[in-house]
Amino acid sequence: STPIKSSAASDVYKRQNLQSIFPGTVYKTMNAISELNNNRMWSYSRYITNVAFQTPWNERGDGFYRKFYVEILRDLEELAKAYDDGSLPNSLAVVKTWKAFTYYQLLSLYGPVGLSHAGMDGGTDKRIFDYDSEADAYYSILGWLDQAVDEFDESSTDKILKDPVYNGDVQKWRKLANTLRLEIAMNIQNISEEKAREYAAKSMGHEEWLFSSLAVSYTHLRAHETELHL
Repeated sequence: STPIKSSAASDVYKRQNLQSIFPGTVYKTMNAISELNNNRMWSYSRYITNVAFQTPWNERGDGFYRKFYVEILRDLEELAKAYDDGSLPNSLAVVKTWKAFTYYQLLSLYGPVGLSHAGMDGGTDKRIFDYDSEADAYYSILGWLDQAVDEFDESSTDKILKDPVYNGDVQKWRKLANTLRLEIAMNIQNISEEKAREYAAKSMGHEEWLFSSLAVSYTHLRAHETELHL
C-alpha cells in the first residue's frame, strides 16, 4: 500500500514538484514562442523571407499545438491540481499566472482555442474536444489572474525556489499577474466593454501591483537568444 504522507512531508513533496517541473515549463514556453516567431510569424508577415522555403501555413506538421498543450499546459494543469488545497498559495498562484500567460499567447494568435474541454482533466486519451469562444477563453484567463493576484502572499512560508523568472520574488510575480490582467482587459474592449472596465478597474485598484515600465517587467529570459517581454 502507498504510505500516507504527513502534511509537512506533502508540502515538501509539492515544493520539489514545482522546483523540478516549473523551470523546464518556463523554458519550454519561451522556446515554443521563440520558435513560433522565428519559423512562422516573421516569415508569415514577410519581415523575413526565404523563397526556397515558402509554403502555405496549413497548420499541419509544425507541432506547435503539441508543444503548448502536451509539453507545457499539461504539466501546469498537474501542478495546479497538486496545489489546489491552498497549502502553498504562492506556488499555486505562480502556476495560475503562467498558465494564463501561456493560454493568452495561444488565444492572441489562434483565436478560439481548446481550454475548458482540452483533455487536461486526466483524460489524456481524449482526441475530440470543443473549442472555447474567444470571449469565454478570455474570461477564464482573467478569472485565473483574479485568483492569482489575491493568492500571492509575501508573508507565507511558501517560498518559490529555482524560479527562472523572478528568482522567487513574490511581489514581482503579483505585479506580473496584475499587469497581465490589465493588458488583457484593454484587449477585450471589442468583446465586452463592461468586462474590460471591470477587470481594468480591479488592476488599477492596486497600482502598486503594476509594472511601471517594460524595463522592470521581466527578468530577461533567453530562448535561442531571443528575449521575451510582457
